[in-house]
Amino acid sequence: MKRRQISLLLLAMLPFVAEAKTFQFPQNISEASVELQKVGQGSFRWMFFKVYEGAFYQDSGNLEASALDDVAKCLELQYNVRITADQFRESGDSILKRNLDDTTWQNIRDRLARLNEAYQDVEKGDRYALVYTPGNGTTLKLNGEPLVTVEGADFAKAYFSIWLGEDAVKASFRKALLSN
Repeated sequence: MKRRQISLLLLAMLPFVAEAKTFQFPQNISEASVELQKVGQGSFRWMFFKVYEGAFYQDSGNLEASALDDVAKCLELQYNVRITADQFRESGDSILKRNLDDTTWQNIRDRLARLNEAYQDVEKGDRYALVYTPGNGTTLKLNGEPLVTVEGADFAKAYFSIWLGEDAVKASFRKALLSN
């Protein structure tokens, strides 16, 4: 009898733990007249929550290059929860301070402040994209609208390392983004 009650309880809970359908990102996108091909996509989870889904794109003519090389790339993230601009700033700064040597941190700090000023709160369904174009810089977009462009290949390498570097925010998410 007890086993049956537990089974019924678990069945009753299924609708509440069922995960939302995974968003499918397109295979190819075009940014600044460059064709970018999807390298991989995955879900970023914190505890039991799927916080966002993401896809990483790279210049289709340079797919053999490392994700942090000076090649055109885009990281697009679709959010499943509300996140404040302050949370973006604090988490990004914290990860970068942990991952970067002091010289690199000092070199990008002022440019990072410009990017951080552009962050806005997001709601479920909103999308941020980081688009790097060699010679132009890293553009932060919210729902397709450009908010700021920050110059420098060194900045792009540092900022994209949050998700794609050796000490990324979450190894399983990094692996999914880089698995073509």
